[in-house]
Amino acid sequence: MNRTARNRFVAWLGVAAMWLAIVAPVISQTLASQRAESDFQAALCTVDAPPVRIRTSTMRNR
Repeated sequence: MNRTARNRFVAWLGVAAMWLAIVAPVISQTLASQRAESDFQAALCTVDAPPVRIRTSTMRNR
């Protein structure tokens, strides 16, 4: 394999990696929404954890 062929091969591997980085999460979210039998947008916009309540307290001198 000469240098030009190797450079093209590496470039195509980079394109494939970028494509997978974009497409894989979309496919995963779509499959999750189908399993949950919910709206497609709901699976993309929800968080599984319950909301966190933040307590505000004043610091007391000890």
